[in-house]
Amino acid sequence: MTAPKDSDGEQHAIHDTERLTEMDRAGVRKEIQTFMDQYYAREDGAGEGAEMYDIDSFTMVQLVLYLEDKFNIVILEELHGFSGGDFDAFADFVAAAGQENDAA
Repeated sequence: MTAPKDSDGEQHAIHDTERLTEMDRAGVRKEIQTFMDQYYAREDGAGEGAEMYDIDSFTMVQLVLYLEDKFNIVILEELHGFSGGDFDAFADFVAAAGQENDAA
């Protein structure tokens, strides 16, 4: 896919971000798994079956920044509202944060 041209005929890169909608919890969960698979790709099989409590704070921040970039939303500033849990609970939190960002 080529980038669209503006009125001057110049091509500009397409920023492939998606806004979250009510049905995107599964999409968020998929992106979390994609991040975990990529992050742990350096270590044989370490990403398989990884749980939220397996990642350190640095990795958590990287995950948050990855999701913020992917969905063009703000999560880091809202993390104080996350009470913990597994990746499914985090996906719910991120989807809700995305909906709040859209409503604002």
